Amino acid sequence: MTNIVAFESGKLPAYLTSINVSELNQDLTSHASCGFPIMSIKGKVFTLSRGDEKTVLPNPKDPDSPATAIDVVIVKVNKGTSKVFYLNGYKEGEQAKPDCFSNNGDKPDAGSKNPQAKSCQACPHNQWGSKIGENGGKGKACQDSVRIAIAPPDQVNDPMLLRVPPASIKALGEYGQSLAKRGVGYNMVVTKVSFDIQAESPKLTFKPVGFLDDAGDRLGMLDGQRMRAARVVLDIGVHLGKPKLEGSGVWDFDYALDFMGKNVNMSKEFVNFEVHRYFGWPGQAPSYKIGQRIWEQTRDEYAVRKGAAFDIKEFHREALNLGGLGLDTLRRALLG
Repeated sequence: MTNIVAFESGKLPAYLTSINVSELNQDLTSHASCGFPIMSIKGKVFTLSRGDEKTVLPNPKDPDSPATAIDVVIVKVNKGTSKVFYLNGYKEGEQAKPDCFSNNGDKPDAGSKNPQAKSCQACPHNQWGSKIGENGGKGKACQDSVRIAIAPPDQVNDPMLLRVPPASIKALGEYGQSLAKRGVGYNMVVTKVSFDIQAESPKLTFKPVGFLDDAGDRLGMLDGQRMRAARVVLDIGVHLGKPKLEGSGVWDFDYALDFMGKNVNMSKEFVNFEVHRYFGWPGQAPSYKIGQRIWEQTRDEYAVRKGAAFDIKEFHREALNLGGLGLDTLRRALLG
């Protein structure tokens, strides 16, 4: 029988020391996170997180300062109120998973490691007064939020998650009521999301900017697709040492910068930032594009199976409710 060295011993057999473990484990680690980018509002600053990368959105009028408002399209809103509870309290910036959480505000999610009650309504941590703040004010130990998917008006196929905090939920609901009175769906307009300057903690306001035009919306989508196709060419050219497109020499930073500047509709500052990002993150651009292709193929097959009953919003709701999954797992969950 083969001898097995105990994993806990920390002793790596000599014949394994020459193996490139980092490269080998990419087969697994590439599936570590397939969730949406997240828009944080911590400190009254809009910060976009894509994996481990965080980008503070700049003020268009003063790029050296953070944006105080962003124009977005609200792609989808989770009807239920999400709830999160940490037994020992949440410390800002920590990555630990909550002890108990609910995506619908009805009962703890099946993935909760320590459910606190059978239903959210009966949970003592969900009652007003279950938490006393540092200033003596009452609140709830279980944090409420509403999850919404937002996207830039010119890139509606690139959604991100925004968690609307408790103090902003009423404003979000009132915004929905005002749109309903006009007979307008929330995903038909560009919405300006701003910080309430009178509030001490991050509190959001919502205001319609204008209607989306179908032709312009499609043009924005195609422009975004062009950018993502261009960065795949850049990634392969740079990290595989491919010849330049005209055949002379190999890709370098200056050539990549010039290539992106000619093939995307972005400011010079943004192009420069993006090219630096691609040089430091090999494979990210092709991985994104492959993920998009698998998502769209899964959606199309889902539509064929549903036939006349297919509803794109229902497809997105079902997929989003599954949470962060590897693409193969996502496909099996949706298609069986």
